[in-house]
Amino acid sequence: MLCFCVSSEISATYAAAVSTQQLMPGRDIHVVHTLNLTMGQGFMVLAVAEAAHAGKSIDEILSLTEQVRKRSHMYAVLPTLKYLAILVYLVTPPIVYYFVKQQRELRHKLLNDRYGVFIGLFLIPYGLFLLLSFWVSIGLHWLFSFYPFIFLGIAGIFSQQQLRRSFYFMLPFTLLHIALFGFLVVVSPGIFNTGIFKKDENHYKDVVYSMYGKEIVQKLRVYQPEFILATDSYTESALLSYAAREHIIVMGVGSHHARQDDMITDFRKLDGKNILMVSYSPQLEKYQKYFESAESKPLPIAETTYHMLLGRGFNYQLYRETVIEQVLQRYYNIPDFLPVGRCNMHDWYGKPD
Repeated sequence: MLCFCVSSEISATYAAAVSTQQLMPGRDIHVVHTLNLTMGQGFMVLAVAEAAHAGKSIDEILSLTEQVRKRSHMYAVLPTLKYLAILVYLVTPPIVYYFVKQQRELRHKLLNDRYGVFIGLFLIPYGLFLLLSFWVSIGLHWLFSFYPFIFLGIAGIFSQQQLRRSFYFMLPFTLLHIALFGFLVVVSPGIFNTGIFKKDENHYKDVVYSMYGKEIVQKLRVYQPEFILATDSYTESALLSYAAREHIIVMGVGSHHARQDDMITDFRKLDGKNILMVSYSPQLEKYQKYFESAESKPLPIAETTYHMLLGRGFNYQLYRETVIEQVLQRYYNIPDFLPVGRCNMHDWYGKPD
């Protein structure tokens, strides 16, 4: 039996098929990771069908799938379509409609009217974001950064009638969003733990973290002042810091996003201290080695469960040699020929080895 699965980057089908295969040892089942979808996967199936009809062995067929996979390339524009949809939504349909309907007249005004500079300040960065959207997903915070410019521009470019009609559309459009937001505040986060939303528990945990931050902090206060509070995520630390009105440190290597904690937390001062780390994941064993002793505990709240690691006796030296060294190598390995001002990471921990 051959099972052809679409790319694991867009579906969990391959992982599910492999798990099922492992539940039936001894069966002649082969799971093929096509790394493709639609006709890219279809061409592989057709080639295998022809090979099977010609009497090829299973090893020859599996080798054939590898050859077809290497010759197949998939190009997707889903992030770009998502970006364009969000752009139209944020700019609002009536503004987009008038731009498309009267593009020649508006183009003339853009080139000759002083308000055109505001439209330019909107179009240039959004055009660059459009190019980037072919490779990465563009976050809303980037879109909102340049969003006001277009409204400053249309105030001088659109006619009074166009502005009036846009307002009449935006009034109920805005009220609808306010009503929807109010509904979600009342029923959420429960609605995100049902139906299609339940497929990814982390989405529900994100909602709970945002709406129940104070409740989470209240449960953690029981362990203070014996323990210093921490998380393994910059986002989670930021949310809990806001709810607790105090800084919550971040442990682990993290990513290149939002490395503000590098300028705040001096891990040298935490040597020997007790640290309580909160995480979405129960897999906290990798952090246990940084403490003389550690125990894991669940943190249930709002029909979901987070996880705590209560570590006693933080081993700064080991943490410096492993985690901080990775951070230095990855994010602070600045070439000697570049001028460098003050860098807390270099001041506290030295340059990377």
